[in-house]
Amino acid sequence: MLIRTIFIFVTIFINNSIAEETCPKNEQDISVHLITDGYYNYEDYLHYSLGKFSSLNNNKYNLNISKEFDLGSIDSDIIFGEFNELQKIIDKENSITTPKYIEDFYQRNNIKNSEKNNNLYPLDLDTYILVSKEKINNIKNEEDIYNFFDQSKYTLSQSFYSKSETIKFMSFLLMDNEMNFKNPFFESILFNQKSKYSLLNKNTFLGSYEEVIDSFNNNENLFTVLPDGFAYHENINFINYPNSEKIWDKEIGKFESNDIENITSFYGFSALVNKESAFNFLCYLTTSDSRKVIMKDFNLGISPFTVNDVSDIDKISSPYKEILKLKSQNIKNLDKENTSAYDEDFHKDIIKFIINQSDLILDNSQMSFFKN
Repeated sequence: MLIRTIFIFVTIFINNSIAEETCPKNEQDISVHLITDGYYNYEDYLHYSLGKFSSLNNNKYNLNISKEFDLGSIDSDIIFGEFNELQKIIDKENSITTPKYIEDFYQRNNIKNSEKNNNLYPLDLDTYILVSKEKINNIKNEEDIYNFFDQSKYTLSQSFYSKSETIKFMSFLLMDNEMNFKNPFFESILFNQKSKYSLLNKNTFLGSYEEVIDSFNNNENLFTVLPDGFAYHENINFINYPNSEKIWDKEIGKFESNDIENITSFYGFSALVNKESAFNFLCYLTTSDSRKVIMKDFNLGISPFTVNDVSDIDKISSPYKEILKLKSQNIKNLDKENTSAYDEDFHKDIIKFIINQSDLILDNSQMSFFKN
């Protein structure tokens, strides 16, 4: 019995050693660039992680921050930002080989990143959820949220401040459909967001992620829309953000009842590696201790990839384990050919439409299936 116990212990130790190799040391200084719209406070997290990494490697770091890509960031060893924003600046000719210790991390987490040959590596995988301080009942579709009312609280808290988050949320609601007006489903989703505006907490409508969290903690709203990383960070109950009641069936040319459970997911916070030496820092960020820091010590909505990406699997709920089993199988890459979805004006037109300030987004599409 003792021999069997020792054998099991040694096997576990060996497997863990294989699963997570020691990151190579590199004493040369590292230059880092962060592209951010300010919705998430990635800056503090990067300063913390770079400080720890530099202390371990006896080097120095330099962190520059901008709201959008600029030529100065090209010379950085590594660039951080939202996945769909970094996609626009990847170097198609980049021939840096991905180290095995980086490949192993993504293989363990079932991430088949089509951009890895261009050295773009996701560190976050989000789907959208609905949380409440109270038990959530009687919500099957998004439209069911509109039936709730409390004189002392807002019905819903959600932010449309971030272009990246807004586009991802719209794509989440679209599921397998593309974001264009050839499909009436996109227009119907826009009108749904317009319908729920009167129920939204106006203090968070264009607020930061931190402001949405504060609003939730202050119990200002019946429901709050957040990435699933918040549920993991707080270890709270949730439901998957509900689908629209009807979905467009292009085969028969009309709307039909929508009973699909939606666990569409998207890459979020990511790293674009420019120089081989930066893989050492990326390796550091993918260790179990560092993953725990970004997901638990910093409340940034960062979500695990799979159950293999969490160190406290016994402490999380069965519904969240189910999300971790499924969301890596339902990753949606945003349509890079549909450039209008990345334009600043497109995001602004969505906001203006939701708050009933302008129908320009419909006028520009030359289509108004729902417009009176």
